[in-house]
Amino acid sequence: MEAIIRENDKRLALLAEPYDPLLGIGSPLERRPLVLSNKVTVQIPVSLFDEPVTKYIVKAGSVAGAARELHDKPEALFNYFQDTRCKHDFEYWAASMVTIQTKADALQKFVLNRAQRKLLRIMEEMRLAGVPIRIILLKARQWGGSTLIQLYIAWIQLFHRKSWNAIVIADVKEKAQHIRAMYERMAAYHPTGVLEGGGGVELKPYAKTQNIREVVGRDCILGVTSVESPEGARAFTW
Repeated sequence: MEAIIRENDKRLALLAEPYDPLLGIGSPLERRPLVLSNKVTVQIPVSLFDEPVTKYIVKAGSVAGAARELHDKPEALFNYFQDTRCKHDFEYWAASMVTIQTKADALQKFVLNRAQRKLLRIMEEMRLAGVPIRIILLKARQWGGSTLIQLYIAWIQLFHRKSWNAIVIADVKEKAQHIRAMYERMAAYHPTGVLEGGGGVELKPYAKTQNIREVVGRDCILGVTSVESPEGARAFTW
């Protein structure tokens, strides 16, 4: 009994560890510090250091210093850096740009819980290795596995891949539509000016169909069907 209590205390302590996706604290991904100012240092994914805007900030020692060298306004350069960060940092994008609906029907930004962060680490390791992301997820209900995977699909379609289609298949069609609704809610509340081309996230019916949406400007589609209607997945490249 004492051993069980000690293990429980250990796991509770892990749940209470600091996590701030805006600063990059507590992330399961490989990160390095970047000084933005004499008061703010963020932990960012190592891939973001390959971006020219990050190289300018590193060389100058701050956003303000880089802006002076580039003859730009600090606010404009900072906003450009934040937009660029969204492509490399799913956790940051989710916590700053993505709106979800909680079980209590409240709207809030998507801050990953500990279980979701573990799943994200696995998916990102495969994505960065350039191998197919193939996962069989055996999970308890209601911890947000479906939410994470649906929004991870959205992130790839919006920032990484054009002409990259996705389909949600559930046991009944209503459940698949509920999962897709997470994407639609994200699109409705997503800020403009972040994506390539400067617009927002827009979905529209694809080829006059009811069950398939097109991500405007990305040449991607998102479909839904169920095991009851397997024909709904035919005639498209998934």
